[in-house]
Amino acid sequence: MVEFEQFAVLQRGKDLTRTNFRPGPIPVAGSNGIIGFHDKAIVSGPGVTVGRSGSVGKVTFYPDDFWAHNTALYVKDFKGNHQRFTAYQLDLQKLSRFKTGPRSQLLIEILSEKCQ
Repeated sequence: MVEFEQFAVLQRGKDLTRTNFRPGPIPVAGSNGIIGFHDKAIVSGPGVTVGRSGSVGKVTFYPDDFWAHNTALYVKDFKGNHQRFTAYQLDLQKLSRFKTGPRSQLLIEILSEKCQ
């Protein structure tokens, strides 16, 4: 069995308020998928996000560049794994089971502790 940190490295996305969205083709990836579009990407695709608040544990694959919102974690380092394989493996973990209420523990900490 492999510890999570040996499989992938997750990073919290960056805040972008609706009033700061600028017209553009770049998807803004929230915890439950695309929440809007912007003119700048902060993650080069293909990439994967995991919902960290709201839709905790929801895994989404993005084939192209995107903005990872602070309601999601994104895979910063795939550790040599294919992006779609990583998305599939994360989805198999059923990460939504770690949502324990409105004050759930940070998902990134849970992954480090329990996904081994």
